[in-house]
Amino acid sequence: MGGDGLIVSVIKTLEHVARPTNGIFSDTGFSFPSGHSAGCIVFGGVLAYFAWRHWQSRRSRALIGMSMGVVMGVVGFDRVYLNVHWLSDVFGGWLFGAFWLSFAVLVFRKLQVTGKLESEKFGLVANWLYGATVVVSVFVVLLSMFGNYFTIW
Repeated sequence: MGGDGLIVSVIKTLEHVARPTNGIFSDTGFSFPSGHSAGCIVFGGVLAYFAWRHWQSRRSRALIGMSMGVVMGVVGFDRVYLNVHWLSDVFGGWLFGAFWLSFAVLVFRKLQVTGKLESEKFGLVANWLYGATVVVSVFVVLLSMFGNYFTIW
C-alpha cells in the first residue's frame, strides 16, 4: 500500500491534472490518477490473492473474483459520481493499481520460491520496516490533523 501511495503521489505531481470544479466534495490536490481506485485494486487484490491461494474450489474463486469486481466498480463509480475525479482518473488508478499489485505478487512469489521469507534476516528487516511504517503513518495522520498548528508564517 505504501508503494502504491508513493507511485500515485509521484504521478499526480508530474501530471498536474485539475479536478472537476463542481464536485459534491471540494477535494484538494491533483486528479490523475485516482488514489482510491488504485488503493482499492492493491488492497483488495492482495486479500483476493491470499484467499485465492487458500480456497481452491471453483465456486469460491468465482465468488472472490466477482466480489473484487463489485468493490472495484463501486469505488470507481463513487469517485465519478461525487465528481471528484474524471472517468479517465479512475481507469488510470485501476491500471496503476494493477501494475503495482502484479509487481508485489511477483516479488512475494519470488521470495517464497527462493525460501527467503523464512530467513531470520528477512524477518528482522520486515519487522523494522513494519515499525517504521507504523511510526510514519501515525506522524502523517497527526500532521494532517494538526498541520495548521505547525506552519511557520
